[in-house]
Amino acid sequence: MNKKAVALICSLFLLLLSSAAQAREGTYVAGRAGASLLSDSDITIAGVPSGSVSYKTGLDAAFALGYSYVPGRVEVEVAYNTNEIDGSSDSYDSLALMFNAYAEFFDQDVGFTSISTYIGGGFGAAQLTLDAATTDNSDIVFAWQLAFGLGLELSQRLIVDLGYRHFATADPSFDSGVLEVDYASNIIYLGFRFDL
Repeated sequence: MNKKAVALICSLFLLLLSSAAQAREGTYVAGRAGASLLSDSDITIAGVPSGSVSYKTGLDAAFALGYSYVPGRVEVEVAYNTNEIDGSSDSYDSLALMFNAYAEFFDQDVGFTSISTYIGGGFGAAQLTLDAATTDNSDIVFAWQLAFGLGLELSQRLIVDLGYRHFATADPSFDSGVLEVDYASNIIYLGFRFDL
């Protein structure tokens, strides 16, 4: 390993240490709202692939209770997504309970405030409801997500978040297991975190 590579690694390590020193510690509440871009779903009927369905841009909203530590945070989140099916007033909805963990670092002063970068993910369970199904139109399945974003510090207790997350579930089944419609959403959101 040459000297430049060693110097770069040492610099990154020191930057991580300095960002950890600036990190917040303690309990917080968080909320977010944004656009839910639900990917086209593959449809399976009685085990036979039967085409796909597309969706309009929908709404994502969530509330979380978390704890910040050095150099990250953990939280419990309740999240809701709804997307209308193209060409229909029916919708495909998700209500999820998620357990998330984030690494948050590289706090940088930019004059009047500081900016942090975070990356993380989580797992949990989601109740999916497909309004278009005739009977047995909901199912509870395993869910997971990955997220990254920026935090803008507005005060010592308030951070505004701008981020992206990919949320997906195991394939749910409806109509007594006859119908399967997969679920995966890309979410762009604006949110806040408030230290208690």
